[in-house]
Amino acid sequence: MVESDRHFLTLVRYVERNAQRAGLVKQAEDWPGSSVYARLYGNEKAKQLLSRWPVATPKDYLPKRVPDTVLPPHRSPSLPDSVLPPESIVETRS
Repeated sequence: MVESDRHFLTLVRYVERNAQRAGLVKQAEDWPGSSVYARLYGNEKAKQLLSRWPVATPKDYLPKRVPDTVLPPHRSPSLPDSVLPPESIVETRS
């Protein structure tokens, strides 16, 4: 049972950072199968699969990236070349 807004955010951070803790990516939002990835980079279909949070997302929820290292989500610097997001989740850029 989630007891407070703060507890909810702690639980969500724990779940969304599993791939990061496992060493699969440098940043949690780089894992293509995560909800944080879908919220940031997903198309409308992917975003509709996510539940609306019962609390506001804190401004500091995700760490800020260094601008010169940001790449499109399908070529993230922390994703191995063999890991690419599914086309059904990510809109391709032409």
